[in-house]
Amino acid sequence: MILYFKKSQRNLTIMHSAKIMMVKLSKWRALLPKSSIALLLMLYVKLRLKLLLASTLIVLSFMFLFFTPCGDTCVREANMQLNTFHQIYAVDPNYSRSFLPYLEGIHYTDFTCYQTRNEPYVNQYLEHKHFNCSTRIGSPSVAPKRNQLPNLLASVCSIPPKRRILTTLRTNTTLPETISDETGKACLKQYINQNCQYSNYKVPNIVHYVSFRNSYMDLRMFIALYSVITVQNPCLILLHGDVLPAGPYWEMIAPYATRFVHVVRHPQTHINGKQIEHVQNMADIARLRILLEFGGIYLDTDSVLLQPLDVFRTATFAVSRESTQDTMSNAVMIASPNNTFARVWLGEYASYDGSSWGSHSVVRLTELAGRRPDLVQGMGPIFIRYGYKEVDRLYEKECRLGTDDFGIHLYRKKYPEHADLEYIKRARSTFARISRYVLFGNGVVCPYSSSTR
Repeated sequence: MILYFKKSQRNLTIMHSAKIMMVKLSKWRALLPKSSIALLLMLYVKLRLKLLLASTLIVLSFMFLFFTPCGDTCVREANMQLNTFHQIYAVDPNYSRSFLPYLEGIHYTDFTCYQTRNEPYVNQYLEHKHFNCSTRIGSPSVAPKRNQLPNLLASVCSIPPKRRILTTLRTNTTLPETISDETGKACLKQYINQNCQYSNYKVPNIVHYVSFRNSYMDLRMFIALYSVITVQNPCLILLHGDVLPAGPYWEMIAPYATRFVHVVRHPQTHINGKQIEHVQNMADIARLRILLEFGGIYLDTDSVLLQPLDVFRTATFAVSRESTQDTMSNAVMIASPNNTFARVWLGEYASYDGSSWGSHSVVRLTELAGRRPDLVQGMGPIFIRYGYKEVDRLYEKECRLGTDDFGIHLYRKKYPEHADLEYIKRARSTFARISRYVLFGNGVVCPYSSSTR
């Protein structure tokens, strides 16, 4: 505004000088021909315009020197000075600032679908390949490991053999342990505090899933769960719900579920004296109570990890925007135990009517994130590049993913219901490419051979 005001003043000065010159020239109008008067006036105006142009160039040069973007460092520093929330994490030595570049307002996401040409897409986090292009449903490619978690949990809690509250679901199986009472939860928390808390992290490296009433594991959940095992490599994976997964895909992944614990949890069916109509809203409430109690990483069962989320475990409550939508997403939430924001959000359910779909989940999350930036760290769309309105880029196109994509959400909308392992081996879509990246260690299309036909 200051530059604009000064420029306006300068233009008025030039116009005023031109008028004075016209008055002076009018005295000599009788002595000079009209062409000479016009020529002198043109020369005078041209000279003043050159001076104006030169001064403008000087101002622009200074603006270029002082205001040209100088990379992520300058952006972070500017935001830390202007935003109170950023200042908290900038001055606190107990927090890493590594997640700052991903904050909304700093992070830039290009939503363009750049088509791939079957370039290599190598999964550097896959240490042991359990599946490959020859794998068929029901045929693990390597021998499973024996589940030692029950012994570890029992040793931590010093539980006598006859009083073990952690009982296996079946004999001679590697299926997860089941915890169904408060004594078991106390033991679990003790194990987490001793084994899953790492220095410089506020959030323990544990992953939570919530599932009510649906026990069948489809291909999407199979891929998502395997990505957590291999990419995030958590200390524990807690399956909260009233049923355990079942089906051929669960049988394939169960041998590698050596850090799974089934925490029996029944859905909350009423709130404020009103019945909760949608099971999804029951899960919304459950996930907040779980994060408040344990802390950790909550994931929807169709959220696939492409990179570890450790960079966000220095935050207190991290969420991300859903693609190009105006709302934050609760499909991926990273929170410290006994979190203030989770408590505030749960308190908002006091006005929940029991029937609205998203009023107190993503809508209320977005409102709270705007009001309380000191309690929640809102990231750009780094977990969901392609949202509900862009599912064609997941299932109908083959788009290249960037190095700042930490996850992807496999929506049911337009999902190829006929998809199976044989389909993803050679399908040309973003979904199939991600599936090969997670399961086989590379996103390239599997070759045709007698073993894959």
